[in-house]
Amino acid sequence: MISFIVAFCVAPITNFAQGFDESDLLKARALNQCESCDLREADLSGQNFSEGSFVRADLRQTNLQRANLSSADLRYAKLRKADLSDATLVGANLRESDIRNAILTNANLRFINLTEANLSKSNLARSNMVRAALPGAMLRGSDLSGANLGKANCVESDLSRALLVGANMAKINLRKAYLSGADLSSGHLTEAVLSMADLSDASLISANLSHASLRHAFLNGADLTEANLESADLASADLTDAVLKNANLNNISLNGSVLKGSDLDGADLVNAILVNAILSGATLIKSQLTGANLTNANLSGATLQKANLRGTILRGTDLIRVNLANADMTGAILRKAILVGADLTDAKLVDVDWRGADLSDVDLSTSRVTKADVAHSILCGTRMPWGEENGGCEKQ
Repeated sequence: MISFIVAFCVAPITNFAQGFDESDLLKARALNQCESCDLREADLSGQNFSEGSFVRADLRQTNLQRANLSSADLRYAKLRKADLSDATLVGANLRESDIRNAILTNANLRFINLTEANLSKSNLARSNMVRAALPGAMLRGSDLSGANLGKANCVESDLSRALLVGANMAKINLRKAYLSGADLSSGHLTEAVLSMADLSDASLISANLSHASLRHAFLNGADLTEANLESADLASADLTDAVLKNANLNNISLNGSVLKGSDLDGADLVNAILVNAILSGATLIKSQLTGANLTNANLSGATLQKANLRGTILRGTDLIRVNLANADMTGAILRKAILVGADLTDAKLVDVDWRGADLSDVDLSTSRVTKADVAHSILCGTRMPWGEENGGCEKQ
């Protein structure tokens, strides 16, 4: 009698411990389908479920290592904490599935449909996600280091605080995506679409963003040290307090962009377009701006010591109190530029076009500027080699 009672009590405990429903497991293996079934914690490693149907199936903590789920239907499935390492899910449909805290390292996820799926804090390191569909997907805090996301669709997906170090994201679509605080260091994002994406405080150190589109993107506080942004489009982007030290910004478009307080020391801005850009308080020490166009830009209070501004277009540019000490401004165009209180100590000013420029309170006493050079400039409290000029001061 006692043995019967013990057996009766132990049986349900054992069944509960194994998690899955035995009949559901048999059905899944026999028919390759089991919709809304309970397969929790089952060992399905190495199983072939290609083209199977597991809609709304409960696969939490299931072992699916090396399993073949190619073209399988797993919509709305629960895969939280499941182990899908080295699994094959080519073309599988996991729309709106719950894959939080799952392991998908080295998984083959090419052409997979993960629309609005939740993969937060999952491990997708070194996974192959070429042309994967992830619009609206949640990947907060996930690890995608070394993953291949080439041509993936991640429109409006959430990758905030995600780890994407060394990931291949060439031609990826991240339009309106959230990447705040994400680590994309050494990532490959050539021709990527990041327009209106949130990359605030993201790390893009040594990332390759050449020819990428970041129009209207938010990059405030982002670290782009030594990043490659050659020929990228960042028109109207917000780069307030961003770090772009030694970055390659050759031929970049920054029309109307905001770079207040940004660090561009040593950056290559050769032939860059910064028309109407705001760079007030920015530092551009030893930066290369040869042939750059900064028409009507705002650089008030910026630091450009030892910068190369040969042939730079600065028409109507706000250069109030800017530091241009030891800068090379040979052939620069400063028509109607405002240089009130600017520091031009030891700057090279050969063949500069000063017409209409406001040079009030500027010290040019040690320069080789001639009267003919500044004949059409505004001079008020301007210290020239021949004395102080006040002809341009407004009459009281």
